[in-house]
Amino acid sequence: MSGDRMDALIKAIIGDAARENVHIKPDDPVIVLAVIMNRVIEDQSAAIMAMLDQYREEHAVLAHQWRDDAKGSANIILNSALAAARDSMGQAMDEGARKVVALVSESTARAVAEQKAAGEATVTEMKRLATWMLAATGASLVAAVLLAVLL
Repeated sequence: MSGDRMDALIKAIIGDAARENVHIKPDDPVIVLAVIMNRVIEDQSAAIMAMLDQYREEHAVLAHQWRDDAKGSANIILNSALAAARDSMGQAMDEGARKVVALVSESTARAVAEQKAAGEATVTEMKRLATWMLAATGASLVAAVLLAVLL
């Protein structure tokens, strides 16, 4: 505390006391106590302000570091979620492809079986008709030979 400020403080204390009808001398212990208290308060205020400034600086550094860490963590989480979604989608697509292949195979097998059955029925019918045609041709040949021999 500078000398001018100390003198001003002493005069202010004496003035306040005079207004209250209390007489204090400049070298009175009350003045000394008030000046010491004022100096302690100013020193404490300065120390508190310095600590507050240091706190603000540290807080700003920590906040900046936290933001950077949060961005990094968010990127890690997002990349992990994307990888999990990609794996899940791949599994779903594989499962879907297997189902499609199974359905196509089943439909194809059913269609081939139906065509095979229809082909076998056609072959059987053609064999039956060929047998009847051979029998009719044989009977016609026998009839023709009989007619030729008899006539």
